[in-house]
Amino acid sequence: FPTRRSSDLPGSGKPVAFEQLLLPVVDEAEVRLWSGVDAQTSALFTDHARAGLRDALLEHLSGLCAPALYALLDTVRPTGYRKFVADMKTDGFQRLFETKPVFLRLIATMTRQWIDATRELIERLGADLSVIRADLVVMTAEIRVTGIHSDLGDQHNGGRSVHIVTFTDDTRIVYKPKDLGVDVAWHTLVERLNRSGPPVDLRAPRALARRGYGWTEFIEHAARVDHGARPVRRRL
Repeated sequence: FPTRRSSDLPGSGKPVAFEQLLLPVVDEAEVRLWSGVDAQTSALFTDHARAGLRDALLEHLSGLCAPALYALLDTVRPTGYRKFVADMKTDGFQRLFETKPVFLRLIATMTRQWIDATRELIERLGADLSVIRADLVVMTAEIRVTGIHSDLGDQHNGGRSVHIVTFTDDTRIVYKPKDLGVDVAWHTLVERLNRSGPPVDLRAPRALARRGYGWTEFIEHAARVDHGARPVRRRL
């Protein structure tokens, strides 16, 4: 049965199970998300970045709902997927929630956490962008966010997780919703060791610590090994 996003949306286009049933929830969540963001901060995000945020919620909701919806679909499979979707939109969800009231609460909780955690990230980026430019990474003058990747670990503390933010000049930074005081101290120590002339060139990402969260420069996980005379660069 069809599971792709409509072609007019600039999202990932990855198949998402039962998206026809879940998109109304995502649409409403997106409206609530951006209605609480000021115009200047909102303008930092391209349509592609916004669609990526939508896709993240859609995929999380699909992962939560798919087992129950697949079980229902299996009981009515001879009538076809389109009939199943129509029935679910009419009164199928009401019947489902009457038999599984906790299921509705889980959907509402996941959606609310996405709104709160995503708005928090957006507003923090808008507030910190000038400091990020000055102290963390070099960016072009006119810059916008083109993508936010969040599949980097488990969610915790109200749906928060690590994100990679990509800008129009391909600069990437990492958002971490935790205190980064230790990361800043570690980078300072590594830089001090490098100035003493160690046998290998150590590398730790620069970090910007804010209250309860922070930003780091993005470093690829895989290290490049130079087999010539130059020393191996180890990334920490």
